[in-house]
Amino acid sequence: MIGLTTVRCPGDDRLIRDATELLSRDELDRHAKFINPEARRAFAYRRAARRLLLSRRVGISPAALEVQEGDFIKPRVEGLSFNCSASGNFFLLAIAENSDIEVGADVETRRNVPELQMLVSDHMPELKNSALLDAAVFLEAWTRKEAYLKALGVGLSVEPSEVAIPLTNPCAFSSATDVRSFTIESFSDATDYLVAVAYEGVRRPVVQTELDFAALV
Repeated sequence: MIGLTTVRCPGDDRLIRDATELLSRDELDRHAKFINPEARRAFAYRRAARRLLLSRRVGISPAALEVQEGDFIKPRVEGLSFNCSASGNFFLLAIAENSDIEVGADVETRRNVPELQMLVSDHMPELKNSALLDAAVFLEAWTRKEAYLKALGVGLSVEPSEVAIPLTNPCAFSSATDVRSFTIESFSDATDYLVAVAYEGVRRPVVQTELDFAALV
């Protein structure tokens, strides 16, 4: 089973103290360095949500959670296979039931994409001949591609145009540079965001949950 939890974070500071009290010293140092207040707020809520969800999964306090991470390194918690994404006020956490299964996830808010044609030309060649190309189609395809690259552990350090993910949903996919087979699924039921998950192996049940941040703290 794959669990997908989407957290709707506040767009204001009403719960910011609850969030920052959960952060580690390193996270607080990073939080203090943000100049933009919206980026600073989003960082606090997203990291607090990650700590709350992951600590509950492993049965420890949020303060005791140790996340191994660094530049261009997929975050790790001992005994868990997970991946995170964020867009706007939404935070997404994907957790694989089996810690041996690599998983990647992406969330994107539904929005206009002013530079749609340029982005397709530069990064999404598989959409160039799409008869129904619009922002929603692009964002769904983008979430699928980014989820797959994150499952591989490379993220956007790989040029997205080098990987063409089938538009069939769900689909099984392996690239020329990585023979492992991944299942890629999109979920577009929500009115204000799109979600995709990629996980190693055959198709498995995916359980989706949506929470408000206030319900976590």
